[in-house]
Amino acid sequence: MIKQTITAILSIVLLLTACDFQKNYEKRKQALGQPEKTVQAENTPQNQANQAKPQEKMPLPPDVLEITSQEYQQNYCFDKKDPNRCSSIKLVRLQCGNLAWLSAFLDKEIEWDSTKDESQVLENLKKSTLNGGSEENAYTVEQNTALSFLGKANHLAVFQKEQYLYYEHAAHGLNTIYFIVLDLKTGKKVPLEQILMNKQSINALNQLQQQAFIQLLKQEHALSDEEIAGFNQTFPFTTSTNWRLSQNGFVFAYNPYEVAPYAYGNIELFIDKESLKGIVRDEYLTAIEKWVENKQTRQPENNHQNNENNTQNAPVYQQFVPPPQEREEFYPRSDF
Repeated sequence: MIKQTITAILSIVLLLTACDFQKNYEKRKQALGQPEKTVQAENTPQNQANQAKPQEKMPLPPDVLEITSQEYQQNYCFDKKDPNRCSSIKLVRLQCGNLAWLSAFLDKEIEWDSTKDESQVLENLKKSTLNGGSEENAYTVEQNTALSFLGKANHLAVFQKEQYLYYEHAAHGLNTIYFIVLDLKTGKKVPLEQILMNKQSINALNQLQQQAFIQLLKQEHALSDEEIAGFNQTFPFTTSTNWRLSQNGFVFAYNPYEVAPYAYGNIELFIDKESLKGIVRDEYLTAIEKWVENKQTRQPENNHQNNENNTQNAPVYQQFVPPPQEREEFYPRSDF
């Protein structure tokens, strides 16, 4: 009797549970059949905030870039016993007067904070000199960073970032050059792989670069084939991805120690347009025909003085051209 009663109670419980499940199922089914409610749920403010913002449309690039430059220089002497023991820093900054986002891009390339004034140059120098320690353990450092505008081809603008760095007691400083090819329509850098026809093109480009490098070693350094063979064992040749457009071709750069000893300095290899057919995309080969070299004719505007004398007949492209005696500081120095 008890067993029958328990069985009856369990049957009733299961029946009620099944009824509840059926009701919930029907409600969910009905809800799924009403798309307008689903859309309303997906368009809540929270969901809208989580959705990716559409990419802002870039402004059309001007035909002429109004590039100006500013130079900042600071010294920091920390050794009271030796007033000649000082660190120095020099920075050449570029700004574009008719393309605001380009100015911000160039500032980012040299880690310049536009919300600060030029005192940040001295702050950066102190950090490099003290290296997080006290003045007793500090060492001198020489830093030079210069942006320059090399030219433009259609919507492609080419800049150069040159850096020199020397630490106290080092055998020599190190000078590096990097090209920045910027697409003014997208606001993005153009990497080497983007201009190549396909993945196999990198091998063909490598052969052209190596041929140009061997020719340079023979003509400028008078090396024999045997010397070049031994040379390549010490410094294996690699493909340069440091590229830029130029007049009638492309330039590929190597910094010290990449494919040659320090004494060979910075190496630039030129490859003409005809040799790159079938390797580089046609749109970039065609862009070469529109290449306009930047005529380096203007000195930097002084940060504390108005350069009123240069307001008339200003060149199309304006950039800093270091005087010869200052230019030497951007090259490796072995007399330290």
